[in-house]
Amino acid sequence: MVILQKYQNKKIAIYGMGISGCSVARTFKTLETQIFCWDDNEKVRKKIKKLNFPINKFWLNSNKNLIDYIAVSPGIDVNKCRIKNYLKKNPEKIITDLDLFFELNKDALVIAITGTNGKSTTCKIIEKILKTAKYNVKVGGNIGRPVLSLKRSKKKNIFVLEISSYQLQYSKLFRSKHAAILNISEDHLERHKNITNYIKIKTRIFFAQGSSDYSYINSRNKHSKLITNIFKHKKLKSKLISVNKYDCNLLLKKVNNRYFKSIGNIENLKFAYKISKNFKIKAEQCKSYYGDGYTSSRIAKILKLWNPPKFPRKSFYGIQGIDHHILSDNYFNITQEPENILTIKETKVRHSETDQNN
Repeated sequence: MVILQKYQNKKIAIYGMGISGCSVARTFKTLETQIFCWDDNEKVRKKIKKLNFPINKFWLNSNKNLIDYIAVSPGIDVNKCRIKNYLKKNPEKIITDLDLFFELNKDALVIAITGTNGKSTTCKIIEKILKTAKYNVKVGGNIGRPVLSLKRSKKKNIFVLEISSYQLQYSKLFRSKHAAILNISEDHLERHKNITNYIKIKTRIFFAQGSSDYSYINSRNKHSKLITNIFKHKKLKSKLISVNKYDCNLLLKKVNNRYFKSIGNIENLKFAYKISKNFKIKAEQCKSYYGDGYTSSRIAKILKLWNPPKFPRKSFYGIQGIDHHILSDNYFNITQEPENILTIKETKVRHSETDQNN
């Protein structure tokens, strides 16, 4: 945690105490910081009190001008939340779990996947390919496990992260080696107001990247021109790779997996294939699996019998309610294991008014 020395002896407010907020609180508790936690949901406050997190209306008391950083949960809309005026007066103090993750893992290789649809599946396909090549791969983010709950190891880590527009909106530092926008369709406009704003927030995934990094966009998506227009006004430093309809056609013929017959899943596979090929995986990394190299034939063998995993359809970010895909009237409650790793227990409750997080 030496990397986070700048936060030592600081006062940190954490607004929104779902699994993301709790992972932030646990990270800061390992440092010499004073944390102030709050969630507008009374049921959540009762649960986090049992986890010994200090509950405090930090924006009202004498500490409000002394707070150094405000860690905002992804589910919070600063324009509509309870303390919107306080947050609008202090935008320079806002940080996110993605920013903290980046500061802790600057030496790790990060693959960040965003888009309106297909993020979870694409992350899992990439994970399957890279794990077969014996890479140490961790998957998290909006797919279920908060980024700050992902364990690091002495072996070099590759993190494959599903990133939502809500997470990107307030992040200032987060950077990844490979960043992809799979597709864009009109979604969450109740928060982002219009499709132009939504796309601008999505493209934030690219602009912290450097010249040695890779950015991937979907050339066939109807909103691709809006993305490339942004690049005309704001210079992209990374290598831009356009994923098109001809990518991995040979691979598709070899895979022969009925799961990769739909347009959406073919799109997911194309991005996973493009990103994986940029790893230039050496033959010895996978020869014990499929012979002398990591060609499309080898990848096809990996994916031929691949079945899509069943994803938890929601993650609970706290104050603004249910995050991710809402399919039932359950959300995931927070518990704590002995090793301080967040786990998820399903509990029956009434939905809040919050929409999904994409």
